[in-house]
Amino acid sequence: MHLLPALGLLLCLRNAASRSGQFARIHQSPGACERSYSTSTVTEAPPTFPTSNPGCFPNDIPNPVPGDPSARVGTYYEYRSQGASEQIYDAMYTNTLVTSNVVYLLGTRTLAVHLTESYSYSDPEQSAPEPCRNSFIDILSRFDGVNYYTMFSSSNSTARPFISVYYYLYEAPGPRGFEIIYSCDLPNYVTGICEDPSVYVDTRIHPNSLTAKEILSIDKTIDRILKPYCFSKVDLQKVIFRDDLPKCNKPPPQDFLNLVEGFNASLTGPSS
Repeated sequence: MHLLPALGLLLCLRNAASRSGQFARIHQSPGACERSYSTSTVTEAPPTFPTSNPGCFPNDIPNPVPGDPSARVGTYYEYRSQGASEQIYDAMYTNTLVTSNVVYLLGTRTLAVHLTESYSYSDPEQSAPEPCRNSFIDILSRFDGVNYYTMFSSSNSTARPFISVYYYLYEAPGPRGFEIIYSCDLPNYVTGICEDPSVYVDTRIHPNSLTAKEILSIDKTIDRILKPYCFSKVDLQKVIFRDDLPKCNKPPPQDFLNLVEGFNASLTGPSS
């Protein structure tokens, strides 16, 4: 079974998933959190929690930051983010190469790297059936900073993936580096301005291990990079990391692994 028969279908599904109010990394309990932007007023928020400001992000980023997707293998920690309706804890993800060979996007000669991502966070206030939230994502990551995510969450079957396109707004490589990525969950094709953005700031090291100087530098970079989009660090939730919570390291289901294997078999590349 092929995960996606064509890139055009991927983009179509991406828009349908966006209109349904789902997020690519599913920062929500099943059936929860449909946000309204009937007012442009920015609400006050606690220091660790995002505002209701949607910013002025374009639906699509025309000039994302390029990089080598294969260098993004390994674990990242979610330092700040926007897209959740509740405080989240211990958010992190691990990227794994599906194949070491560079592949073409379906129906194109655009080069990409095929990865999977295991994403998790804890929501102890939503304890039923358990506080852990897990998502498993198939990624085709282009070298120009555009990434196609096909996500399967713990609250949905593998027959109902969510599709998103993510853009790199910033990347500082290295063992203590970090990244800023963006996706539009509800594009407005009349104005061209996204009505419901998702923004993530992910660090290579555990946020509790960041020095005060590193935190200051990261926060200043967030403000600088997001300023053109009418956004800043105060619009992002600061994820809390706690040692007393259970580790949400659920392995990917076999159905997901089978879909990834089938999709990978449909991809060709320069070495094929």
